[in-house]
Amino acid sequence: MFLVAQLRRCADSYEHIKPLNGSWFRSLYKAIRVHQWAKNLLLFAAIFLGHQLNNLTLVFSALQGFVAFSLCGSAVYIVNDMVDLEADRLHARKRKRPFAAGDISLVTGALISTVLLLGAFTVAIPLPLDFAAALGVYFGLALLYSLYLKEKLLVDVFLLASLYAIRVWAGGICAGIAISHWALAFFMCLFLSLALAKRHSELTASADRQEGKKLNRRGYRPSDIPFVLSYGCVSSLMSVLVIAIYLNSPDVSVHYSRPSLLWFVCPALAYWSSRLWIIAARGRLDEDPVLFAIKDKISYLLGAIIVTVVLLAI
Repeated sequence: MFLVAQLRRCADSYEHIKPLNGSWFRSLYKAIRVHQWAKNLLLFAAIFLGHQLNNLTLVFSALQGFVAFSLCGSAVYIVNDMVDLEADRLHARKRKRPFAAGDISLVTGALISTVLLLGAFTVAIPLPLDFAAALGVYFGLALLYSLYLKEKLLVDVFLLASLYAIRVWAGGICAGIAISHWALAFFMCLFLSLALAKRHSELTASADRQEGKKLNRRGYRPSDIPFVLSYGCVSSLMSVLVIAIYLNSPDVSVHYSRPSLLWFVCPALAYWSSRLWIIAARGRLDEDPVLFAIKDKISYLLGAIIVTVVLLAI
């Protein structure tokens, strides 16, 4: 009776999290984070920048790469959620994730992650061997991030930016198109800004609760918010600067017949990134900037403007 009473007292202090509509498959869908597959559209960047969108063979190769990276990414997300289990249960929103909520067991998660990873490399078999190497590098770094490096101050955001850049590099391997140093510099600056935006939103959301302490499994404190904000803004504007310098280089005339039109990309990108950071500073940014972009109508409008300008400049 004493044990039952103790358990009841403990249970009163915790909220029971029910499975999503009682559906195991919906929980699985949430665990593999299909919405994050949008990041893998970066594998088409090489084809777009190389002006090969009309080459269906290359587009199909990039599509295979997209599937491979999506399956691999989902495998990593499952591992990440299993490793972060205890930290997620202390988080107001993340405690509803399938593993933290107990909707999916750890054993099942390990099996699903293994199947997804095997599927990723199976899809990659017809592609160049270098692509499989890039996929392996991505998986290794992402796994290292989940297990250890996400706790390291600044190392985590540089690694996250690198994982984005690897997608662009892998897309170039699929299409047989070399990624220029200009493109890599642009993507690294832009994605470093997005990684910092993710950390800023996490810090802002937990600033009142942490009271000066580091975030769970993070190397940041609420007192770091001003630095993260300023560093993120600078990184986003550096991506615009890279484009501006590129437009003044001899390389631009080799690839574009009307390069002067590309100047319209700079204000569009500067507006998007500045708006993102203003929303972040107001504490209204979701902890994942990718989700923000997917749901934001202005992001779609500006993206359409940038794509149209680039196509007109060719």
